[in-house]
Amino acid sequence: FLGWSVDTDGLLGKKSGKNRGTEFDLSLYSSKLGVDIFYRRTGNDYKIHKVTGFSDRVPSNYSEDFNGLKVNMKGFNLYYIFNNRHFSYPAAFSQSTNQRRNAGTLTAGLSVSTHNLKIDYAKLPEIIQETMNPGMKVRHIKYTNISLNFGYAYNWVFARNCLACLSLSPAVAYKTSRIEKDTEEPSDWYKNFNIDFILRAGVVYNNSKYFVGTSFLGRTYDYYRDNFSLNNGFGTLQIYAGFNFYLKKEHRKKK
Repeated sequence: FLGWSVDTDGLLGKKSGKNRGTEFDLSLYSSKLGVDIFYRRTGNDYKIHKVTGFSDRVPSNYSEDFNGLKVNMKGFNLYYIFNNRHFSYPAAFSQSTNQRRNAGTLTAGLSVSTHNLKIDYAKLPEIIQETMNPGMKVRHIKYTNISLNFGYAYNWVFARNCLACLSLSPAVAYKTSRIEKDTEEPSDWYKNFNIDFILRAGVVYNNSKYFVGTSFLGRTYDYYRDNFSLNNGFGTLQIYAGFNFYLKKEHRKKK
């Protein structure tokens, strides 16, 4: 699978090129191995929903637009299927095979990604800026995430040609990051271990010729220190329909 997506607002001309979000994905699946290669860049149309530890004048229902944050990330997820003779990821996520019986499997994987977050704290609301100390004036956060994950996946054939898949893989991640503060402040380096999660889910109807379904891939990238924490998560929901137009002879139905 090869995919490229952009913000709909960008297609309608409501955002300039610098403000648009974009995503590039390449997924390759086989019975034993799979790999997801990705690049994501967000726009800068964020909203601040909750503020704690600052001014007492911040109301409980606080909501403020914020266009001072840009995020991009790139990397790959590689995984191995142990029960590859009975369990098929491609049946749920690439529609290249059919699975006729329920089956589950243990999975193992490797993930490597880099994350860049650029923050213009001068665009924060004044009610926040007036109580910020120098250590909060962060301009750039760059961190690398390397993780090993082990999990379980299950394919449920709940009707003829219908399949549902659910997979959850906790990951032990090593993270190294550089935090650039205001020009007068030195950069900080952090290194530690955290727990991340990878979730895959899908439902598909596939009769070998036509297919329709939906799938979800979610990944969390969490970072915790005594004086700094970051929760960064991405989710991709797909709804699709298509047909196989060049079937091998042995896969064609006899008349």
